[in-house]
Amino acid sequence: MILDNNFYKIDSLTLMAGAPIAVSEYRTTIRQPKIHEVALLGEQKFYESLSLFRLNKKNFLNSIIKGKTGQDAVDLTNFFYDKTESEIILFLLFNNDLNKDLIQQIFILIFDELLEIEFFESEIKIKLQSGHETIINSNNFYIIKDIINQIFFFEDDGSKYNPASGAAQMIVKKLEERKRKLAQMKNENVENKTDIIQNYLTTLAIGSNNFNMQDLLNMTLYQVFKLMKKYSLYEQYQMQVKALMAGASDIELIDWTEEN
Repeated sequence: MILDNNFYKIDSLTLMAGAPIAVSEYRTTIRQPKIHEVALLGEQKFYESLSLFRLNKKNFLNSIIKGKTGQDAVDLTNFFYDKTESEIILFLLFNNDLNKDLIQQIFILIFDELLEIEFFESEIKIKLQSGHETIINSNNFYIIKDIINQIFFFEDDGSKYNPASGAAQMIVKKLEERKRKLAQMKNENVENKTDIIQNYLTTLAIGSNNFNMQDLLNMTLYQVFKLMKKYSLYEQYQMQVKALMAGASDIELIDWTEEN
């Protein structure tokens, strides 16, 4: 089994500042969209669009052979076994119009002056209004995948976002009938993520006394999620202090200022 071992790390200050990310491998910059821009897409569709970037090969393989027996399971395993996660994602994009539409929504958010996106079996070609072209292929796809996972502040547990639901049937059709349109892939776990952004916004706006809604809408997701995480730790710390002052003796104060 071939696994992707590369990781493209973004400086934490760049993320917290919401600054554009210069990607020399693509010879362009990737912007961090503000929440009011994400809101134009809608929270549910936003997470649907991100689902492929959360693909985990092991979970994907387990999912597509689930319920399959005999030759079907063998064919599915053999078809994907030697592919990297990047190659699998590019395959799923090339063979499904819905996935293309979803990915385009994310690229519109993160690429300035996006003019055109072309999907090929082994690469994606991005054309900007400036005339610049960027090629994303299986060798450098991990870069855009890692950037997206960081700027949108996902945890590393890829199992939470498994876009393989329905894929087994899709790939069986691909193997048996090459010319037949593939079935639509659906993300089985998207519903679990909806409404998180708006909940964080209202919590910070009401609970922190430091931000109004307009301030928060002009932040990036990374900024809001980091603030929410730190705010939660600070609230926990405050409750511990109150408990100690009330006579509790079995409480160890957390250091809410530490990076975690």
